Amino acid sequence: MKITTPAGYIVEGSPQELQGLVRELLGDSKAEIGEIKLINRNDDSNDASSENMAQLIRNVIERDPKLPRGQKDLYNALFSAGDKGLDYGTLAARIGRSVEQLNGVLGALGRRINSTSGIEGKPGVGLLFSLREKAPPKNSWGWAMKPEVRSLLAEQKYSWLKDN
Repeated sequence: MKITTPAGYIVEGSPQELQGLVRELLGDSKAEIGEIKLINRNDDSNDASSENMAQLIRNVIERDPKLPRGQKDLYNALFSAGDKGLDYGTLAARIGRSVEQLNGVLGALGRRINSTSGIEGKPGVGLLFSLREKAPPKNSWGWAMKPEVRSLLAEQKYSWLKDN
């Protein structure tokens, strides 16, 4: 079985090996984080219009209840990390949480995304972040903020965004 990551890397293994990898990365929160979809990068029908996408991102961030501290910390860490993102352990440390707590933050954000008005299906954190096979600094699995999310955050100048 082969899976192509958002960065274009191909991960190959048996279904059991790939399930083990997902469990290792996401712990028990994988159901709340959302679906991982395989998409054809050459197929524009997979992408929402940039204007629609920007509105969806704003809906996720600005809706009630207010964005929790852990999610703000997550946005800040990945905003600062740039396009390459951060490996999972470093991301957890950067937001002042254990890996298990990071799983909880990601799961809660996935539920927030999936229950936001206008979001179709259950994209989870995959709407905002990309899974990276070799994220710095440890060159292991991690997350990166999608460029359109980083651009929107910079434009909106949210008071809680530290690098803005």
